[in-house]
Amino acid sequence: MKRLYLTASACLLMACLIPVSPSLAVVPAASTAGSHFLYMFAHVSFLHWLINAWSLLVIHNLLRWHRLLTAYTLAVLLSYVPAAVPADSPAGVLGLSVITTFFFGFLTPYYWRRNRSIPLMMIALILIGCFIPGVAAAFHVIPFTVGMAYWHIEGRVRSFLHFIR
Repeated sequence: MKRLYLTASACLLMACLIPVSPSLAVVPAASTAGSHFLYMFAHVSFLHWLINAWSLLVIHNLLRWHRLLTAYTLAVLLSYVPAAVPADSPAGVLGLSVITTFFFGFLTPYYWRRNRSIPLMMIALILIGCFIPGVAAAFHVIPFTVGMAYWHIEGRVRSFLHFIR
């Protein structure tokens, strides 16, 4: 329950950043160094925030410090790839989508074994986003695939640690 309250509090804090979002965006032409580390906490609109906040609340049970650190590091590194930031996006790149799609990718191998329709729907939504103008498709596809790989890596590390014990 504590994790849910922390996640809900973080979502509410992110809602407060909506008015200052243009200053936190990663823009192809000119981005400040700070924007690369903060863009994922701001959102263009209330609807954009609501979708990301809802997604974060849905996956709140998966949030662990090492997973969050990996997702955050990926989000920062991805923002430095010039080809990943769409030039046709007037607002630049904003939002928690990198982190949430990382966790949806993390869930995919688990659900693939239990109910394949769930990961197929997630993959379909990410692919549809690739064809919508202004959507940073790379900011959804790359974290999703890294999240899937991280699930396997974490499983191997966990098995190794259990073996050592």
